[in-house]
Amino acid sequence: MRQNQGTDCKQYEIEKEFSKNINNYFDEFERSDIQFPNYKGMYEGEYLRSISGNGSFHLMDQKPIRIKNASSNIEFCDLLTNDHDIIHVKKYSSSLERMIAEG
Repeated sequence: MRQNQGTDCKQYEIEKEFSKNINNYFDEFERSDIQFPNYKGMYEGEYLRSISGNGSFHLMDQKPIRIKNASSNIEFCDLLTNDHDIIHVKKYSSSLERMIAEG
């Protein structure tokens, strides 16, 4: 990873080989067939609350749990399905898309 300077903020560049290795690793995972409703411009918390009321998803967002012998609470996941699928939700942004495309 290289650090680029010259502006008022730090920018980092990911090595192409590192990015390729990460993508290859995740390409081996089985793809989920879980269908999610469209975000429709909602904020993450609003979206999670809106889809968790249908019985398919259980809202775990901002519900910290404590693991035995852990020093602090953790947010285990955003949503949990009836089949015990663990879901973390992040809104995909154009800046993330540009970063991935450049990788």
